[in-house]
Amino acid sequence: MEETNTDLTTSEPIPRDLPGQPGVLIRPGQPFIRDGDDDQAAIHIGAGQSSIRGDGDQAAIHIGAGQSSIRGDGDQAAVRGSAGQSSIRGGTGQSVRGDGDRAAIIEKGVCGTIITVNRLRHYAFIKRKDNMHSRDIFAREISIINEPINKRKLFLHDTCKFDLIRTQRGLEAINIQIVERNVDTISKCSRRRSSKRVLQNRTPESARSNATTTTPASSTTLKRSSLPLHEKIRKRIKSDVSLESVDSNVPMNGYTILQNQVLFSLMGKTNCESCGQRWNGIMNIKKREGLFLILSFRCSSCKNTINIETSPQIVSSARRDVNVRSQIGAHLCGIKYAGLVKLMGVMNLPSPIHDERYSKWNKDLLISIKSLSDRSMRKAVVEAVASANSTDLMVSGDGYWQTRGFQSRHGAAALISCTTAPKVIDIETCHKTCNTCMEALAIKTSDPNKYKDIIKSHQCEKNYDKSSGGMESSAVLSMFNRSTSKYGVDYTSYVGDGDSKAFNALSKAAPYPGSVSMKNIVYLGKIIKKIEDLNHFSKRMKRALETKKREYGKKKLSDGKTIGGKNRLSAQTIIRLQMTFRATIQKNKHDLELLYKRSWAIFYHKYSTNNDPHHNWCSVKWCGYLKSVKDNTPYDHTTHTLAHPVLDAIKPVFKSLCSRESLSRVVNASSQNANECFHSIVWLTSPKHKATSGTIFEIASHLAAIIFNDGYFGLGDLLDIVCGYFGFYAQQAMIYLDNNRLHTESKESNRKRKKEASRTSQKNDNNKQTGTDDEQSNDDTEESDDCNEQSSDDTEESNDCNEQSSDDTEVSDHCAEQSSDDDYGYYNAKDKRLWKEKE
Repeated sequence: MEETNTDLTTSEPIPRDLPGQPGVLIRPGQPFIRDGDDDQAAIHIGAGQSSIRGDGDQAAIHIGAGQSSIRGDGDQAAVRGSAGQSSIRGGTGQSVRGDGDRAAIIEKGVCGTIITVNRLRHYAFIKRKDNMHSRDIFAREISIINEPINKRKLFLHDTCKFDLIRTQRGLEAINIQIVERNVDTISKCSRRRSSKRVLQNRTPESARSNATTTTPASSTTLKRSSLPLHEKIRKRIKSDVSLESVDSNVPMNGYTILQNQVLFSLMGKTNCESCGQRWNGIMNIKKREGLFLILSFRCSSCKNTINIETSPQIVSSARRDVNVRSQIGAHLCGIKYAGLVKLMGVMNLPSPIHDERYSKWNKDLLISIKSLSDRSMRKAVVEAVASANSTDLMVSGDGYWQTRGFQSRHGAAALISCTTAPKVIDIETCHKTCNTCMEALAIKTSDPNKYKDIIKSHQCEKNYDKSSGGMESSAVLSMFNRSTSKYGVDYTSYVGDGDSKAFNALSKAAPYPGSVSMKNIVYLGKIIKKIEDLNHFSKRMKRALETKKREYGKKKLSDGKTIGGKNRLSAQTIIRLQMTFRATIQKNKHDLELLYKRSWAIFYHKYSTNNDPHHNWCSVKWCGYLKSVKDNTPYDHTTHTLAHPVLDAIKPVFKSLCSRESLSRVVNASSQNANECFHSIVWLTSPKHKATSGTIFEIASHLAAIIFNDGYFGLGDLLDIVCGYFGFYAQQAMIYLDNNRLHTESKESNRKRKKEASRTSQKNDNNKQTGTDDEQSNDDTEESDDCNEQSSDDTEESNDCNEQSSDDTEVSDHCAEQSSDDDYGYYNAKDKRLWKEKE
């Protein structure tokens, strides 16, 4: 049977059902392809042929040389293969199979970013990085291969690698590997809070309005982005070596400690490249420079020698990578050269470079560290200006010294921005001595000419010749003087402690030019407002009470007892009075008259008795007596009252500190907690019990600025500059240290939040109906709870202080477990709280 071609260009018949003939024949000029018989499923394109033939026993497609690929229209597959057969076979013998219902992989190793997540149905959409105009790619969470089953979660802006397949609905990502997590978009909420929202949606409008009025403001969820460290440092996950190399799990830019005997035994199992015989020779150290070695392997048969260098050379430098990294590590650990020698000795490793060269390299290292810290501080100034929307900034300043006491040879001061995420914006160091000058004194009499050459040629560290106690004021004044020329900003508000001499120096020097008239007094420059540190001010209460206790000693008061003892002026009572005084300042610092009344309420609340109550200035929020009057219930003062002779003895302390003149200093007060946290990082890298040179102290200060502003991961830029690359193990360590800090801050925030929630629920229960005994017993504890609440709010910006001080001294148990990093930031199967994406 013959069929006539309907193409207008030709009318030649096409034979069908003949052995060896093609099911479809394409001639030149024919615009389309006709279908063949059902039994002819294979198509063969020969080299140089313009037709497609389907041989009977071939189920695969063979594309010859010089032919283009086959593409399908729309979302349909171009070529499908039968079960067990290759759908496409190339000239090299490689094929992409479509076995059974399994789709064929059309592209491997595609990089993309998560742009949409459906947490309920466990899928997401990925945007390709190499083609941003392509359609979004569908992805299932179950397709993640580098995470355990219970942790396979996709979050917004995660970076991933995946393979592509084509399904009936379009492209789909499989074999997904998470390269980098972006946990800034992750937040948690407790199951209790979510259930309350559901119940609130089901309640009537009237009940809902009543419920909202009884809900305290403190019950709002503390988002992780509001925590200071989480604003400055981004949580990262440790990268996998397999993502860098498919064939090996060993990072090629890392170091491995290998005993020499193991290396020698390994060489004995190889053949000599020169003579081809089994190697049997001698291993020698040809050159050693600190931890760097050049090992020489000499074959005993052919005398051929092979040299191996154990560390690469830094570009444009004669130094070796391993020596520079060990030096930076010694500064981070605060062990200096002597500690590094001890560590290498115990590890049975070669000793580090000589002390003289180590000191010389420290000066070169200081230049790189200062340039990096200066860049970080300039960025912090830009953020502070954007936050304040002005170039007039409020800063917190405090000094620190290299050793304890008032005879330290080196000291410094740092200015920190007063924002939600405080950062160091300037550092000034003061040095009373110079090591080079002191060492040169040994040859001053024996070789005066050489002494003069050394003094003239070196850069002297000494820049301060007054008392050590004046270093803080001198450094702060220097930073104020250069703020305009360096950053283009003015520091118009200064947070400092009451006993600091820095503000007096600023008032006299007038660092900013111009004239300002205020209260008929003409000032030579801009007015710098002093803001008192409420932490230092509240400590005056503690010191004054302790002084009174020492003055009275074992003297008998009017009641025949001493001032100290149980239910009198004990150490616990002093601490409670101090913390209550601090909380009172924190809560009422914007109103001087209210602050005056609430401060004296502390004294008169303790002075009150059942027969003579004095609660006119107390607050109903914490005063049990006012609550009992409101609820018309009885109240007993004996649970919290101090003896009148004791209160009469300490009343002069309250008169001094709680006067309007004294309290006016803490109106709109702030705190220097961020400065104290920064100091703790400095003392980790330069311990106060070890004397050191000015160079090492300056390195410690600028390293602490980098860590405080950008986290430990910010040191990667330093390693890139000094060594030329970050390094796999270095990156893992910095990620671990930062995640440890973030975990501790999150845990502390959760602890405070739970404490607030329990306190709120307890107050609600008391408001409903509780016994009066509970109110009386908790009268003082509520004061201390308010104190802790306020102090936690104020010190929330500096939670990293304890974290920093514990980075090098302890490894917490939660970080030793595998799931530690996932408890705060990633999905945890044992976590009963709900997860949500932050909008």
